[in-house]
Amino acid sequence: MKNPEITYKTYRLAFEEFVNYFSEQNLENITQEQITDYLRYLVNDRKISISVQNTTITAIKFYYEKVLGGKRTFYHLD
Repeated sequence: MKNPEITYKTYRLAFEEFVNYFSEQNLENITQEQITDYLRYLVNDRKISISVQNTTITAIKFYYEKVLGGKRTFYHLD
């Protein structure tokens, strides 16, 4: 069983990286296309693993869906 503190820290760090990437923008105004472009940047330029991809997507989805109450969104990367 995963340690909840480690899981929380992992998601928090992934979301902090996302926030820092878009530091010049209001998070509520970031489009789904911009999020997909960010995820492609992580995959293509940073070469992150599938596990880190999933963690990052989950952290972003949590913020937009649970914190802001937005609609459920799916992110597909080629």
